[in-house]
Amino acid sequence: MGSPSAIRIILMGNLMVNLPVIIVILAIAFLFFLLGLGGFGFLLGSFVGWYVWAKLLEKWKQWAFKKNVSPDRLFKLGKIGFINFYRYRIIDESEDIKE
Repeated sequence: MGSPSAIRIILMGNLMVNLPVIIVILAIAFLFFLLGLGGFGFLLGSFVGWYVWAKLLEKWKQWAFKKNVSPDRLFKLGKIGFINFYRYRIIDESEDIKE
């Protein structure tokens, strides 16, 4: 069984990582806006979103590695899909997984 197509990898990354992060940021910002603390809510939502992004990026990596996607390919597609811009998040940590 071959590796998934580039479009599928990017789509799964956006569905598994970017979409939930955007929802978290907007939901927290909206909640704080309703409470009258609009700017603070967006700031807090961004911090929480960053944490959620880090956790969900790991889930996306695990999904991709189970589908036999190479770390280099995953990193390149992650940049194209605006999912991940940090090489160490994919390449360096994946070498520990393979050992």
